[in-house]
Amino acid sequence: MEASSLSLPPGFGAPVALFELGPPERTELSPALRVLTERWSGANVSVRAVCVAGPAFWQTQEIELCPALIDASVAALGDLA
Repeated sequence: MEASSLSLPPGFGAPVALFELGPPERTELSPALRVLTERWSGANVSVRAVCVAGPAFWQTQEIELCPALIDASVAALGDLA
């Protein structure tokens, strides 16, 4: 993840919502996501990034539900409405 590079097209004008899943005690964004949000904000992109408590669903074969992620997604969409 640290080596990845996420970019937006020049002149991107839509707001961006980023969610970082982690354990409940984690309240701060990872350094990589913090740098990304600062870079996009510096390019005049409206970006919102939040930590969400939830399971590492990408590490299991079972279906995982994350109500906190659903709530955070609905809240972000509501802010845009």
